[in-house]
Amino acid sequence: MNYYKGSIGAIIVYDITNSDSFKSIPTWLTDARNSIRKDASICLVGCKSDLKLKRTISLNEVSKFLIDNSLINNKILKVRINSF
Repeated sequence: MNYYKGSIGAIIVYDITNSDSFKSIPTWLTDARNSIRKDASICLVGCKSDLKLKRTISLNEVSKFLIDNSLINNKILKVRINSF
């Protein structure tokens, strides 16, 4: 059963300390895009930010993924990364 069909948004959460969770994002993103409304917002969230020393996913990897998958444009991305 598809619980989010027609939703107006999706939040995809991955673990910044677990590369397997990051590698799963394309599948989750495809699933979301196939199920939610075409004008819906999609937000990518890296959890466990309190474990920065155990981070396995770099901000550069996340940035590239966001741009490559049209989740954010480069100008907005620079502002957000600089705020971390």
